Amino acid sequence: MTNIPCAPAKPEIGKPFNPSRNVCGFYPPDIVGRQRDLTDGQKRPYERAVRWAGNNGCFWYGFDAMAGELGKCVRQVKADMAELEAYGLISHQRRRRQSNRYLFLWHPILKVQSTAHQDGVLEVQDTVNNEVLEVQSTARELCNSSLNCVRRISSSGFSYSVAREETAVKHDDEEATFSQNEQTPEPPAGVELPAAGDDENLPEVENGKTPDLVATVPAVTRNPEDLEALLETARGQLRMARAASMDLTGVVTTENLDATSPPDGKITVDILEAFRGYADFELWLKDTVTRGLGRKAKSAGYAFYLADARREVPRVRLARRRMDAEAARERGQDAADASGGAELDTPMRAIEAFGRIQGRLAGRGVPRPVNARLERTGERISPNALEAAIRGWKRCAHCGDGGTVGNALDRTLAFCACAAGIEAGYDKGASWPTEETARVHANVKSLLVAACFAVEQPFVADAIGDSEVTDDGETLKIALPAAHFGICEADVRPAAERLGWQRRIVITGGRQFSKPAPAAKPEAAAVRLFKPITQADIDRELELAKRRKPPGMEPIGHWIGGTVQ
Repeated sequence: MTNIPCAPAKPEIGKPFNPSRNVCGFYPPDIVGRQRDLTDGQKRPYERAVRWAGNNGCFWYGFDAMAGELGKCVRQVKADMAELEAYGLISHQRRRRQSNRYLFLWHPILKVQSTAHQDGVLEVQDTVNNEVLEVQSTARELCNSSLNCVRRISSSGFSYSVAREETAVKHDDEEATFSQNEQTPEPPAGVELPAAGDDENLPEVENGKTPDLVATVPAVTRNPEDLEALLETARGQLRMARAASMDLTGVVTTENLDATSPPDGKITVDILEAFRGYADFELWLKDTVTRGLGRKAKSAGYAFYLADARREVPRVRLARRRMDAEAARERGQDAADASGGAELDTPMRAIEAFGRIQGRLAGRGVPRPVNARLERTGERISPNALEAAIRGWKRCAHCGDGGTVGNALDRTLAFCACAAGIEAGYDKGASWPTEETARVHANVKSLLVAACFAVEQPFVADAIGDSEVTDDGETLKIALPAAHFGICEADVRPAAERLGWQRRIVITGGRQFSKPAPAAKPEAAAVRLFKPITQADIDRELELAKRRKPPGMEPIGHWIGGTVQ
């Protein structure tokens, strides 16, 4: 057994921490710099970010400032920072009208490898016969299988180093893990990868972790037969993708397939190790067909494909993040639709049901009879049933949803037989038509007011309602209050004709209109203040203008013989 210093309690994985050496006791950029799945261009911003943060534990440089300090373009800085966030090393907080505030996150690589800087003892088994190290449970819990990075042991137990031994090909002795338990949606056939750094619209990734994925290949174990079968599948896919990319239409022809040989096991493992998961490898393969990579290769080997795979890793990761985010949104929408569908069939109060469907009714409201019935009975109704009632409602052709037909003047007032009439009967009482008819015919004043409303003169009806009205059969007298606006005979005549009355109408009181005073005659034209202009005035003004002429100016004309013509 080997004694290794043990670390004290550290922050939880994905939680912010202060990377200052004075605080955490070690220099995190040293550990990040040893990771092979990060490029130098991504390690440099992390190292500078730690320096920018100092003892604060955070920094708030803008993209322009970072680009100037690093000697890069803004687009590349955005791509590097996005990759560091996807990796789980940093996170950012948006600040209104200011640059982002960046925090440093505790990562498994820091928790495992920073133990050498601490005190204490931890027992780890040594390597025996070149077999894969069996790490104690404490260290195994630190592994993040979702990141699927090189030189990291995942809980799935799959290692390309084991595959390399099974194929009898000697390569780099460091292990690289690859989890087949990750799941990802199948990308479309014509997928195009985004440009590196084009991730401004990507959703926030909590704690630097990617969403759950959907399986594209079955999970494998350490069984050599399964590993060998996986490598053979990858070799066949590489050969088919290269044959398809040699054709302009992306179709695998017999001639191109015969001219293409599969890659060997060593370079296949190298290509697979460049990606976090098998789904990313398949996504990259489809993109090579779209870009016609087979037509650009100058040799029959796959070194060009290996270089392209390593170069396209950032774009593949960005494309995968977008697809995962879209799949997560679709799953969330499906779940919301499923839960919302059950909720829309659940009876509830009418006001709550209307609130659920108001947005899709295009401004339509609940019909008054339906609303009156729901309020009267306290009945609960589901949003779907309420929507069906609203969309299927038809206005009554007899009462227009008013609830009554006829009028009290003609003694024909009654409730309509429709739903509006039923609710009006509950609201006003079954005897309301009889009572209303008796009230209208009680006296001359009430008859005249009802007749004014019947001929659509509500203002005249209001004036008569506040007045004293007498009728002797020949003369209809209306005495208006002193503060009331006046009305004339022409205003009252239509109502009298509606009642069939032939009477003389006399209106007194009120603020009657007075005749305007006649316009005053125009006065005689005012005496002229200026005398007319004469020819003598014109000559005098011309002589004054000549005297005011500047010296040296000659009169306009043609010189002929020394005289002006």
